[in-house]
Amino acid sequence: MKAETVYKTQSVTVLPSEKRPLHGLSYEVTKAVIEGETKFFVAKKRDYLTIPKGFNPQETDANETTVIITGTDESRAKEIADILENETRLKEMIRARKAFELIKIEARVAGYSNMDHIYKTKKQYDK
Repeated sequence: MKAETVYKTQSVTVLPSEKRPLHGLSYEVTKAVIEGETKFFVAKKRDYLTIPKGFNPQETDANETTVIITGTDESRAKEIADILENETRLKEMIRARKAFELIKIEARVAGYSNMDHIYKTKKQYDK
């Protein structure tokens, strides 16, 4: 079997969750010739910037599904990878928006009425 990576999407920053820390996610198209037949595989590729103690990326990522496309249509495989990347990007934008809304609600409950005040206060602590 001969295999080569023919395409990789841009990386999407994925917010931390209970299952995984902050990481980048992209999709990779691999072309393989198996017994004379060309197949394309679209697989997730995760890049972890830091790995927390007790987290095993190989164990966590082992259950992920790879899409297998039989045939010689490389452009279709690239299109599928792009669709998956766009879907991931949209989901992460929605998650980030929800997280920001929760921060605003918590700030109001804590008595802050102006978000600028929170940012200024945070900058003071960051020094």
